[in-house]
Amino acid sequence: MLTCFVEMQPTPDDVGRIIKKYTDLWNSDPKHTPMWVVAASRGDSIQIPGVRFSEENSPHAGMSLAVRAELIILNRAMVPESLLSTFLHEYGHTLFRDEHGPNPSEVASEVEAIRFSLEALVAEGFDEMAYREANNVKQMAGKEPYKSAVACLQTDPLWRKYARLSEDE
Repeated sequence: MLTCFVEMQPTPDDVGRIIKKYTDLWNSDPKHTPMWVVAASRGDSIQIPGVRFSEENSPHAGMSLAVRAELIILNRAMVPESLLSTFLHEYGHTLFRDEHGPNPSEVASEVEAIRFSLEALVAEGFDEMAYREANNVKQMAGKEPYKSAVACLQTDPLWRKYARLSEDE
């Protein structure tokens, strides 16, 4: 008997919906600074969402703004799958920095960003993407901080599952 497996791939609408879900979750906590997610190409200037110089019917000579926010910037040239996995990874860094301060351990931040992206991909129904994400991290593990992060994850059940590590690895 032949079984057909259809892998779920995120659509641009899925990516937008998931980014909105996590951004809204972040922004619903009053202790958080606002989070914005923007797509950009290399070399683009980044605009601050919602910030305008006065209104047309209310002219000002100048204005001063103190802007404090979490900003996740995604490369707009990526395919939906890459946009989603990158967003979730960067969101994981943001969560870690929120909990551990503005200058956390780079390796510890990578560990948590990797774990969060795997957990979120599975929670959003993209299990096969979690396997690919773990494989991508393994390919980057020749360089720091990924090398140390992967070493820290060796006993983590979630990592072991999606990195497809056997009992003797």
